[in-house]
Amino acid sequence: MSSDFEAVKRSALADMEATPTGMPSEEEIARLLFHVECEPHNAETGYGDIFGWDDAMPAVRNRHRDSARAVLKLLAPILAEKEAEAEQWQNLFESTRASLQQELNRAEARALAAEADAARYQWLRNGNAYAPEEAMVEGGDELDRLCDAAIRAQGE
Repeated sequence: MSSDFEAVKRSALADMEATPTGMPSEEEIARLLFHVECEPHNAETGYGDIFGWDDAMPAVRNRHRDSARAVLKLLAPILAEKEAEAEQWQNLFESTRASLQQELNRAEARALAAEADAARYQWLRNGNAYAPEEAMVEGGDELDRLCDAAIRAQGE
């Protein structure tokens, strides 16, 4: 079960890594805006990509940087909200994982206890029913210890 959990966790983390978590830089946005503005012009004139960002006058690049700053300013609260939401999901994921791990540990402990009880019962049933009486054991933990010691001795 633990390996299934780890596979789900790896998949979720891979999905998170595939999704951009940060804002593009001002420069990246400015270049994109420049490209969107100039591409139709380059296509019309037949110049293709000859007229690029590095060829643009500083005033043109600065205009696109100003636009990029405005875009970033508009998107900043949305990013902050999404980051807070992602943190909440991460906290929920971690607390759920911890709760499931605790429940798994309890279930494993109960299963081990049930297996030990079943082994004791089988030992008593297989011709050893009078062993507790002969050892003057009445029951409870003392009976468990008697059975466990006898089972270990048989296994050696």
